[in-house]
Amino acid sequence: MKSRLGRLWVCGGAALAVLSGAGSVLAQEQPLTGDEIRSAMVGKKLFARAGTGGLLDLVMRADGTAQIAIGNMTDTGTWKMTDKGYCATWQKIRAGQERCFTVVRRGSSLVIFNPDQSVSAEVLRVSD
Repeated sequence: MKSRLGRLWVCGGAALAVLSGAGSVLAQEQPLTGDEIRSAMVGKKLFARAGTGGLLDLVMRADGTAQIAIGNMTDTGTWKMTDKGYCATWQKIRAGQERCFTVVRRGSSLVIFNPDQSVSAEVLRVSD
């Protein structure tokens, strides 16, 4: 009985250590500042995987215009920087309603989050 309790204690402690480590990694993910977003994304072509699994290409130009291609659908719109990320308004997507996003660096990737913190897209590659 004593060795069984000891094994449970060790396994429980190991699981707690793993979960604690995962929490600290997530806690280190801070949203990029406007300057960091500008440097990483503006004026570049982003190749990404949408949260729904589809591939997309996104360009955010310095003049505040943007272009996106998702599969066979293309759209144009505008974007603006905010204190917590950026907002985009597309002509077709969301019937022209603005949506704001946060961007987090996760390892060498950028992850774009919707307002509800679900993943909007993970940037796979950036081209100048």
